[in-house]
Amino acid sequence: MSIVSRFMKSAASSSSADAPTTAKKLPKRAASLHTSATRAFANLIQLTSAPDDAVIQRLAERALSRHRSLDGCMLQVDSRHGVVRVAGTVHSELQKQVAAELLKNIDGVRSVQMEWSH
Repeated sequence: MSIVSRFMKSAASSSSADAPTTAKKLPKRAASLHTSATRAFANLIQLTSAPDDAVIQRLAERALSRHRSLDGCMLQVDSRHGVVRVAGTVHSELQKQVAAELLKNIDGVRSVQMEWSH
């Protein structure tokens, strides 16, 4: 039951001596509650568009180049429709895992495809 419905139900069940006062205040109070409830929920959902492939590629390259455990790796990144492809040379299995996790955490990335050489 919504806040407005509960308010209207409680107002209707109040004493008859209180009825003229309640009848005058009910529409304003009910409208105020409805507006407040709407405002409270209006900010919970935000529509955003996914970054385009050029932005994803730039963010991926930046994330990979800044991570210290990937120093010395030669990596190439490409993005198409949110699918990031990374290819290159790594020195350990841990570096592969780090690169994959960094790429998966970028906004707009739907999946990661990797082609590694040692």
